[in-house]
Amino acid sequence: MPGALDASMRAVASSLITLFGKTVQIVRDTVAFNPATDIAVVTAGVPVSVVISPPEAYSIREIGGTVGTEKILLGDMRAYLAADNAPFVPGPTQDAVLIDGSNRFKIIAVGPVYSGEMAAMYELLLRR
Repeated sequence: MPGALDASMRAVASSLITLFGKTVQIVRDTVAFNPATDIAVVTAGVPVSVVISPPEAYSIREIGGTVGTEKILLGDMRAYLAADNAPFVPGPTQDAVLIDGSNRFKIIAVGPVYSGEMAAMYELLLRR
């Protein structure tokens, strides 16, 4: 059952990310492996537009830490996606973020940020 803060904190996260965020596309790739040719074929999915917080680099202190089970490396970026506005929960290794149409970042990890019992937003660990 949702907690007392869930509805209000989800709304706050959504409004702040919408107000200060950036519209990007999330693309869900599919990989099909052909055992006869021993080749994996990657097919890009249809881009879905979402608003995320402006991507920022992790601080030097955070390098070597983790998001979920993934280690943060130098050059990794962090962005937040409001749970209310998410058409789906992005998944690591299969989804990518297209920023300004050409800058492609792979989603390495997704960490929920809880406001109680529900996620208010998701932290995305992005890597080129």
